[in-house]
Amino acid sequence: MLTRGQTGVTGVTGGRGDGEVLSPELVAYLGSLTPKEYKAYQIAKSHLGMSFDLAKSNGYRGYQATVAGGGGTKPSSG
Repeated sequence: MLTRGQTGVTGVTGGRGDGEVLSPELVAYLGSLTPKEYKAYQIAKSHLGMSFDLAKSNGYRGYQATVAGGGGTKPSSG
C-alpha cells in the first residue's frame, strides 16, 4: 500500500489491491508532491480507477522534464 507519511511516500504498490507496482521514479515523484497535490492524485486515482495512469499524467511528465533538465525542483502546478 502506498502511504504518505511525514517523511514522504513509502511503499511501492498503488494501493488499489490490484498488484500495481510503482517504479522508483514514480515513487520519487509522489514524494515530491505537496499535500494538496497528493490529495488530488488520490482523488483522480479513485475516480478514474484503472483508466488513470500516473506515468502518463501531465504532472509526472513535467516532473520528468524538470529532473532531466537538472532543475532539481518540480514545476509549479499553477
